[in-house]
Amino acid sequence: MPTSLAQQLAQTASLNSALGKEADQHDLDSIHALGVNGFLQLTTLDPDLRSYETKLFSDSAKVTDRTLQPGAVNAELDTSIDGFLPLLGPFLMEIPTGKVIEWLDKRVQCELGSFSIPAISRISTFREDAVYSAYLVRLIRNVWAGLGIDMSSSETSPFAALLPYKSSNINLSRAALVNIMLSPTNSAFARFVAGLLPATVHVNGFGGVHRALVAFHTGILFDFVKRSQDGRTGKGMVEGTAAWYLPAVMEPMQSCGTIQVEPSKESLVKEIILSSFLLLSALSHATPLSVAAISAILKGISLCAERVPVKPVITSLIAVCAGQDEFPADVSFKSVVRAITKLDGVDMELKACTAFVGSETLLSGILVGLSSRINEDRPFSIILSLLSLPSLPSESIFAVTSSLITQLTRSSGVVSDETKPVVDGRTRALLVQAQQRHPDILQKCFDRAMTEDAENKEALEQALLSLSLVRSNVVFIFDADIDLPQDIPVADAPGELDMVVASSNADGIVRAIAVRDLFARLTIGGLSDAELSSVRSALLTRVQDTNASVLEALYAESSLLLPVVLENLDDFIQTLARAIQLASKAAIKSHFTFVAKFLYPAVNDRREWQDRIFHEIFFPFLLYSKSRQRAAVAVWEIIEDADKGVQASHSIGRHELLGGCIDAVRWQEASASQEESTGSAKLNLAIAGKIAENIVTSESFPGHLDTFLRKLQSDDIYIRALAYLVLRDVLGRLSGELQTSAGFKVVQAIGVVSLADMCDLFSGVENVSALLDDASLAHVVYSKPNSRNTLFRLQSSILVLLPSWPRRSGVTLDWVATDTKESQHFEYVQLMRQVYRLANSSASVPALSSHLMRSLFISLADDTLSFLAGIWLNSPNAEESVLAYVSLYHAAAFLEAYNSIQHIVDFQTVLPAILVSLQHADRRVREAALQCVAALNRLSVGKKPKAVYAYDAIYGTSSSTLLYLDWADFTKYTQALNASAAHFLNDATFLSVFQQNALTSMRTDSKKESGFKQRVLSCLLSHVNACPILSVKISLLRSVEGVSSPTKLQMLLPAIESLAKQEFKAQGETSTMQQQLATLLVSSIDGPSLKTLNEAEGAWEIYKSVVHHYFQPGSFSLPREALSARLRNAIFSGLTLEQKIEVCEWFLRLGQGNADISTECRVILTSILGEVDIIVQLLSKLQPTSDASQRATKRSKIDESIEETSNDSLSSLSLLAEILGSQKLLGSVELISSLLETLTRVVHDAPPATGDQVFVEQVLMSALENVALSIPEGTNMPATVRLDILVELIRVSENPQTFNQALLLTATLARLAPNAILHNIMPIFTFMGSNVFHRDDSYSFRVVQKIITLLLELATPKDAKAPADDIMKTARLAIENALRAMSAKDFVQSVLVVVESGVSVQEGALELLSEQLSNVAKETRTDSVKTIVKITERARKLLASKPDILTTIASFHAVSAIANTMCSGEESVLTSVVPIAINYVREDKCTSQALMALLSLTHQLGPRVIPYFKDIVSICVGAIRDVSNETSTDDETLKTIPLGVLQALLKSIPKFWGTAELLQVINLYLSDQSPELSTFMKAISKKSQSKVILPLLCDLWSSLSSSRNKTTQSKMVAYFEFLKRCIRSAPRDIISANIRALFSTFLDAFHVCASVPELLRGIKDDVLSAFLELVVKLNEATFKPLFRKMFDWAFASDNTEEKRPLIVIYMYGALLEYFKGLMTPYMSLLLQPFLTILGKFKDESYDDETLWTALLSTSAKTFVYDEGVFWREDRFKQFAPLLVSQVTVAARLNTAEAKTTITDTLLALTEAVQGDFILKTINLNILMQTRSDDTRVRALALSSSEALWRSHGGKLMGFVPETATFIAEAAEDANDTVVMEAHRLKNAVQNLAGNIDV
Repeated sequence: MPTSLAQQLAQTASLNSALGKEADQHDLDSIHALGVNGFLQLTTLDPDLRSYETKLFSDSAKVTDRTLQPGAVNAELDTSIDGFLPLLGPFLMEIPTGKVIEWLDKRVQCELGSFSIPAISRISTFREDAVYSAYLVRLIRNVWAGLGIDMSSSETSPFAALLPYKSSNINLSRAALVNIMLSPTNSAFARFVAGLLPATVHVNGFGGVHRALVAFHTGILFDFVKRSQDGRTGKGMVEGTAAWYLPAVMEPMQSCGTIQVEPSKESLVKEIILSSFLLLSALSHATPLSVAAISAILKGISLCAERVPVKPVITSLIAVCAGQDEFPADVSFKSVVRAITKLDGVDMELKACTAFVGSETLLSGILVGLSSRINEDRPFSIILSLLSLPSLPSESIFAVTSSLITQLTRSSGVVSDETKPVVDGRTRALLVQAQQRHPDILQKCFDRAMTEDAENKEALEQALLSLSLVRSNVVFIFDADIDLPQDIPVADAPGELDMVVASSNADGIVRAIAVRDLFARLTIGGLSDAELSSVRSALLTRVQDTNASVLEALYAESSLLLPVVLENLDDFIQTLARAIQLASKAAIKSHFTFVAKFLYPAVNDRREWQDRIFHEIFFPFLLYSKSRQRAAVAVWEIIEDADKGVQASHSIGRHELLGGCIDAVRWQEASASQEESTGSAKLNLAIAGKIAENIVTSESFPGHLDTFLRKLQSDDIYIRALAYLVLRDVLGRLSGELQTSAGFKVVQAIGVVSLADMCDLFSGVENVSALLDDASLAHVVYSKPNSRNTLFRLQSSILVLLPSWPRRSGVTLDWVATDTKESQHFEYVQLMRQVYRLANSSASVPALSSHLMRSLFISLADDTLSFLAGIWLNSPNAEESVLAYVSLYHAAAFLEAYNSIQHIVDFQTVLPAILVSLQHADRRVREAALQCVAALNRLSVGKKPKAVYAYDAIYGTSSSTLLYLDWADFTKYTQALNASAAHFLNDATFLSVFQQNALTSMRTDSKKESGFKQRVLSCLLSHVNACPILSVKISLLRSVEGVSSPTKLQMLLPAIESLAKQEFKAQGETSTMQQQLATLLVSSIDGPSLKTLNEAEGAWEIYKSVVHHYFQPGSFSLPREALSARLRNAIFSGLTLEQKIEVCEWFLRLGQGNADISTECRVILTSILGEVDIIVQLLSKLQPTSDASQRATKRSKIDESIEETSNDSLSSLSLLAEILGSQKLLGSVELISSLLETLTRVVHDAPPATGDQVFVEQVLMSALENVALSIPEGTNMPATVRLDILVELIRVSENPQTFNQALLLTATLARLAPNAILHNIMPIFTFMGSNVFHRDDSYSFRVVQKIITLLLELATPKDAKAPADDIMKTARLAIENALRAMSAKDFVQSVLVVVESGVSVQEGALELLSEQLSNVAKETRTDSVKTIVKITERARKLLASKPDILTTIASFHAVSAIANTMCSGEESVLTSVVPIAINYVREDKCTSQALMALLSLTHQLGPRVIPYFKDIVSICVGAIRDVSNETSTDDETLKTIPLGVLQALLKSIPKFWGTAELLQVINLYLSDQSPELSTFMKAISKKSQSKVILPLLCDLWSSLSSSRNKTTQSKMVAYFEFLKRCIRSAPRDIISANIRALFSTFLDAFHVCASVPELLRGIKDDVLSAFLELVVKLNEATFKPLFRKMFDWAFASDNTEEKRPLIVIYMYGALLEYFKGLMTPYMSLLLQPFLTILGKFKDESYDDETLWTALLSTSAKTFVYDEGVFWREDRFKQFAPLLVSQVTVAARLNTAEAKTTITDTLLALTEAVQGDFILKTINLNILMQTRSDDTRVRALALSSSEALWRSHGGKLMGFVPETATFIAEAAEDANDTVVMEAHRLKNAVQNLAGNIDV
């Protein structure tokens, strides 16, 4: 396929060809005019062309004849042409150019043939090179034919190589052109091509340069240089080629560097420069270049650097330099440096280029060049910024550093005296920068400089030293971002601070020099405090130096160093301790020699520092080992040498712990064997032994022990190993409690929790003792100190010592105490337990575990069982269960041992411990415990025991309180336990059940049995008192918790007494257990213990103290709750009256503090305060007395006890009154009297200053009201009960609440003391009038109303003629009349007052408001908004309170009236009525009125009802449904009102109608298709959201389609009617979005129709009508797939339903009726199924008349509506014969409809057919059926033919003869009907064709 460019060329060539042909027909003047015209057009594009106008296009040029001109003139003309033709290059494809060249061709001629270009059809003879210079650029882009080139160059011409391409019309591609250039024979052509751009620039400046030429130049030369390199040999371009290539690239770039062009051509200049950059880079990578060539390239690039961006300049320079495999060292970068220093942003680009491979060459050259100009700010800044880069290549750093060093040492004579300080300073600054960041490179540079320049070596050394000194002076330069300091300081003579800095130099030599200089400065003196501090710090820092020369310099002046160290001793020791860890042997000797000979003797009077020196410096090196043998030997030699010095008495060898160690070492060395390892190993044991001996004999033994314990956790393996050896020896030297204490501490310090890690060590070991003996231990420590097994062996060597230690005789040990017990003797128990835990921590070390266990049990002997009990009792947690069941199994084995030797011992002391294990959560522990029970059971069958095990010793000293069972009781109890073993094994809680059954005394028990139970329970509880373990106490108490016995309190009374002295712990496990124990103990104070509580000495006081203890703030809550529950449920009822009153007084006092305590006290008091006698006595005790009041006024201010007592009593009274007022009490006149008396005393006798008096008065009145309400109706209080105090409170109280409460109490007491109330009513009423009526608060007004109402009831006699109801009716009538007479404003206000006044009259007021509000003027109505809001709120509250029906109706009427006249500001309160109205409708109360109110509210409120929208829809739908279901009701408003509400909602918030609401309405409509609902559904279809309702209807169809009842058809009809309306109203995009669901719905509907014949007849038309609406909304692209799916659904091969085709035929017929001819193309799908069906009817496979009729009717419609789109002759040929054959089918069906249908179809067919052949076939086929054997067929065929001839006779005129034949045959038929039809046909034919002879 030709490209667009080729098409353009072809078009241009054709145009130009035409132009050329046309030019041949013009004369010279015409051609000149065309040329000038084209020239003028080109000059508008390039003004530079105007310079050639005179020479080539003037009138004089027109008459010029070259043949008559001299040679010089022609040469000048050729020069002009040579300059002019390249200028045409940018416009070569333009038509004006063709006109210009046509003129040149006609008039200006030379001796070289002709040349045709695209601008015109041909060109006359010009100079060949000039032509190619203009058009060669185009040749490599276009085909020759398109260019129309016609050249006749000679074979010797440089352009002869192009002839083959022209002759074969082959594309001249760039690769082909490069191939020509690469040929050695075409070197002239290559030079010509390479020189095109330079020549153009040279001749015409930039006049002839264009982008195509630049692109041509760049692409050709780039490919050329890349391909000129030999890939096999790697040789580059030959010299001859490079000689013309380099100038061809350089000249355009050099020209662009200085040329001045117009701004529009500046971008072209940049392109030429960048092109040259690219070509030079390619050349550098292709061939080696000489120094001169590289220098020229760098200079050329630098010359153009300012005309292009910085980035390509730098990258090109890198590419040029990196392209050379060996870059010459003598290449100068001066021009580059000069250029880049002028460029902005070059430093950033140089930084970025460090990431490029090969950048080091350029960077090195630039940095060296910049270093020679560092007196200038710009070069110095660039070097400084580059040196700070981490990515700067090391070669570049080396180059610039070497240059700077040379410059620093040779600046004299090179740099002027004026700039020398600046140059030196900046040079030093840069070298310091290099030293800081690249010290290794700097050192290499100095080493190289010293090697190459031996004469200046001393100067170089001084320079190196000075760098470290000058850094502090120039360091500020490194932080400078932009501005640099004007003057760089030069280092003066080194100062103290300089030498401090130098001492930290990276070079060891510099550091050593600096150290020596620092000592010299210390010797000279005169340093300030700050300088002296810096010097000392620097010297101390050098202690950690690893350089031998530095350490030598440091310790060479030990006498000067020592004072420095002594003043900073802590820092020195810490620093040295770290330094010696990795120090060499020489360094170690230097350090230790100084410490031993100078430092240690200097601190002889400071014991703590000597200890630190020994432990932190010397001790890590005292151990001999294979890896540090020499270091240890050196250290011991230093210690020995120090011991021989002049200060031997203060030497390190005389340290307390090293006493005798030197002698031991020397003795051991002298007696050691020849084998070094054995001797060194023994040395370690000897050293450890001596140190251990010194520790044990030291007075500071505890301190030394703690120090070595800390060493066990050291990270230093040598410290740790020697510490283990020392401590092992120390433990062996101790005895008794000191040994036990030390061993316990050592085990804790070791920190071993499991032996599992030691499995490798003891794998296969049989003799543990041999593994851990001295020789083996010493050997492994020496040879493998780093091994983990060595550490494990050291630890094990200590562990195996412990279990063999005997217990101290004469001391009773508490074997079962907790591990937290603090006791000197208990450490032995703790130690043995730790050994036992370790021995059983892992099964993977059997040898060590067995060794430890065997030693332990041997040492414990008979105490083993007590010890084991302590193990399992102190392992209650699940994670310790393994240890628990192991110890139990050991205990069982212990017991079996006694049984096996028949040594009977009573082991009842450990039975409670076993019982505790029976409650363990782990089944394995319970199983092990049962093994112990079984062993005890086997022991119990023997004879009487000889002794009791651990008698009075099992719990230590507390065991003396234990009670013991006799052997028979113990045996019986043990056997019972063993009998229930299966239960214990499977249920951890079974023990409590067992104890309850075994120990609870029953009335049927014998005295002996009761005694047994009491003794066992007492024994177990004695263990609770004696055992020190909280968990054991809790477990035992929990086991007997269900046992009810007075023995519990008797036995536990001491423990309960101790609770009152117990301190509460805020948190922790102990606190939780204490709380649990306390709860269980106080729970023992229950019903059976009442006798003990009342009779036992001190029991009541103990109970009192415990109650007070746990009812204080911060106490435990669980015991408090238990006390409360036991008191309320069991204790209080059994107490005496005095005790009950006392208990109440306790809690009345205790309930006044903490909130939690107060709540619990209130609960207790509420439960126990039920007896009137108790309450009366409490009131009598707590009420104030008259003498108390008098004392309060006369007491001294400092006597506060009386006041506190009064306050306490008043607070208690307040609490009592609160409780009485809050609980239900028995009605008692005595209690009322007592309360009135107490109230009187409080009012009269309470201290006046008491602030709680008012509150007490109020709570007492609440209590009075509570009691009064409990008294039954008809009860009258005696006259002795006086109510004067209430009247007094009403008169004198200043507190409104007290006043109101007194009024309310008066009303309450009115029914109990009516006479008293009436006696006092007048003064009360009078007081109310003067004191209350003026109050403006609603509460006071309601109180007054209540009083008035009650007094009115009292004042009205029961036998009065006018009852109270009549009075109220009269009052109501009067109020209504008054309201009617008021003005509108007053009316509204008065209604508010009446509505708020009482229930009895407000109903009438609300009705009146509903009648009159619409008559109120709009302005008045607006002004009454606030009042209306209050009235509405009152109506809302009335409705919410569910009043009587009249009030409800009146309230709804009022709300409706208010809503209908709603003003701004009333929306919120009206909205609040909506949910209430909804509830009324939902509850079917006043439904009509509520719905009417809702109608008004929804109309007015609009979107404000959105929160209730769903509920409103629901109730309205429900209301309409209810009315529809009730046939007896005639109230249509119950239907129209809710429908109006729904319409209002639809109008105001249509978008909020969601799926749920629409579904309700649709279901209602489907059930009740009334006219009103139909109208509403129309509105729904238009206003509801189509995107909601369409999916809903689709979902609804699934449920509707599955129903089959008598209403189904009507629902479906309504459904599709509504669906049709919704589809009609829906936008097309919504239809498209839901098309899948809609089509599925219709398809399913069609399926229903096909499946249910009665539904097919009933809903077919509605479904089709709705489907038609859907299709109307679709475009053809959407409808086609749907139609195809319908087709597949109906005619698929697996279809078994015969009605499906009928449905599709109906559907297609409906579509034809609506869309007419648009639907006939779809017959292409239906044609074949139609033919199939017709065929089956023909062969009598089908007999469904409905299907047949529909198919023929639809076919007839296609004939009628088709406009020639589908029905063509070929299809008529297929269809017509089968259709005609249906005459037989119609005759067989034998119905009028069938006959009519076939006739109408044949008429339509004949009308549609146009060809005679088809018409003849139709006519003949019909007539052929007149010969049928069936008379009906013959008659119908004749009838059909007659119809055709009558309607379309004109089209059938050609078939008269053949028709006449059949008529003649029919006329002779034996059947009269056939004969009659034949005559009718004959008449029809004769009417058209005339008489036929038949």
